[in-house]
Amino acid sequence: LSELAKHFDPRIRRRVSENPEAPPDLLESLSKDPDPDVRIAVGTNSSTPAEIKALIAADAEPTVRLGLAQDP
Repeated sequence: LSELAKHFDPRIRRRVSENPEAPPDLLESLSKDPDPDVRIAVGTNSSTPAEIKALIAADAEPTVRLGLAQDP
């Protein structure tokens, strides 16, 4: 997963971010990804620790905050 998290294609990084088996340190790294969809995927992953979700909830990008707000 760690190699895929560095992939040039944001769709691959997003899939890694969605993976419930992704370790917390990898999710933390992906929470800073330049692609908003990757950050949303980290924030909506049930395995993401609360402190990382809190950082994403304060993201500068409105679409990221909206994505988190719409997550059930």
